[in-house]
Amino acid sequence: MELKTDTIADLEKKLVRSSGKMKLETLIGLSDILLEIKPRKCIRYAKIAIEYAAKSNYKIYKAKAFHNAGNAHNKLGNYRKASELLLSAAITYRHIKANEELVTCLYDLGTTLECACKFPDALDYYQQASSLSEKYSSRKLSSLLLMSLGRTCAKLANYEKALEYLSDASRLLAKLNDKENTATVFSYFGNIYSELGDLENALKYHKKALINGESIQGDITIAKYYNNIGVDYGDLGKFGKALEYHKKALRIRQNKKAYHEAVLSLNNIGVIYEKQKKYDESLKYFKEAYTYKMVLRNKHIEAIILSNIGSSYTYKGQTIKALKYLKKALTIVKKFDLNHELISIYTTMSELYSRRKNYKKALYYSNLVSQTKDNIFNEKLSGKVIEFQVQVEIQKKEQEKRQLQQKLYYLNKETVMMAENLAQRNETIAKLERELSGLKGIKHKTKFDLKRALDFKSMFNIHREWRQFKDQFEKLYPGFQAKLNDKYPTLTNQEMKICMLIKLQLSTTNISKVLFTSKRTIENHRYRLRKKLMLEAEDDIFAFLDSLN
Repeated sequence: MELKTDTIADLEKKLVRSSGKMKLETLIGLSDILLEIKPRKCIRYAKIAIEYAAKSNYKIYKAKAFHNAGNAHNKLGNYRKASELLLSAAITYRHIKANEELVTCLYDLGTTLECACKFPDALDYYQQASSLSEKYSSRKLSSLLLMSLGRTCAKLANYEKALEYLSDASRLLAKLNDKENTATVFSYFGNIYSELGDLENALKYHKKALINGESIQGDITIAKYYNNIGVDYGDLGKFGKALEYHKKALRIRQNKKAYHEAVLSLNNIGVIYEKQKKYDESLKYFKEAYTYKMVLRNKHIEAIILSNIGSSYTYKGQTIKALKYLKKALTIVKKFDLNHELISIYTTMSELYSRRKNYKKALYYSNLVSQTKDNIFNEKLSGKVIEFQVQVEIQKKEQEKRQLQQKLYYLNKETVMMAENLAQRNETIAKLERELSGLKGIKHKTKFDLKRALDFKSMFNIHREWRQFKDQFEKLYPGFQAKLNDKYPTLTNQEMKICMLIKLQLSTTNISKVLFTSKRTIENHRYRLRKKLMLEAEDDIFAFLDSLN
């Protein structure tokens, strides 16, 4: 931290006396360092860099400033602003062909959208980054992208694809000898198998995660692996082993003051003791969990713990105490629509009233259990339908994107070819006129008539071909001409043609050939055109015209 503080102080002094490119480099350097330690200050320097870069032609620094500001907003939990800034960075990187930076930016954009629970969008950006990463990024980043793709597919319940991506990531990480990320991948495998109900495989991979990560990953991550193994053993009915791993996780979490995770461990231990019918022990852990202040701030956790305390008192036969806790839990669950906890509470209350021989109320709560299960099943079914529709939509979009890219490629090729044909025709006409002028032994009037006929014929053909060219251009860039006319009504017909040809990335020389005029004339037209479009000296006219579509 001291080194970083010293570096920040040095850079801030340098910033005062620097200008131009050096000033931008200093601003980016500051935002780079501050991103992890002071994200708000990072945003301030990145904003200054964006404003300063806009006045110069250093687009790479503008893109980097957008990138750092986006990541800083992500750290602050402002995902909407983060995704906007990262998208601006990605567009700029793409335009200036900074492909290595683009891959990282698309990855960060995917991460931001994943944090915002926009999983289909996150998946789309991860896939874009992954397709570029083979050529433009390190194998390390490629492996992280495969991990992210697997994790996101799992969140979209596409487990088959998730396992495929994670297998690819695992192979690449093995080549890199990256044990830390290998452990994380194994943990993802375990979580997926747990979701699929394959408990033996879940336990196998959670143990692999622990073996790979134990010597190199932080204590909090190791505690998470212990917890996962404890859950697997509990689900398999191996309660002694489950307690062993949950207590290991608890010790780490309490030592590291990770209170949220400690509460989960205490609750998990209480659940195992309750399954063993050791109700005094289960109550001890449930009640200890309830002493943590953060429990009262998280209503979902509070409801779970209250319900579990009520459950243990019910099995102990202390129904009055049990009812007190169960009713508190029920109030929270109903108030905050925590429907998944209702089954547990209604089941316990049915058991409680049955023990009190109040069979009417026991049956009432038993019916509520069935009704709630039906409601949750219908919710899940609806969710699966939506997930399936999302997957179909993603595949459809990918296919449409490929088809559109192919169509645009051929349209662009045809349009450029038409422009080249116009240039060729104009050159042919110029050549014929030169040859006609050089002919000897022909009367002046005959020469004049031939030249006029040639001009008339060529003008007729050129007008026809320009109409065809404009139609073809409209297919490639629908609405471009109308938008340009609407925003800049003073543009002449010739200037409009030049705009179209610039958008096709034709050089000044080729534009002069297409329009049958000199290179100098086109340069003069471009100068006047920049004025009408209100562009600064450093602004790229192609980038400006490209942004109109």
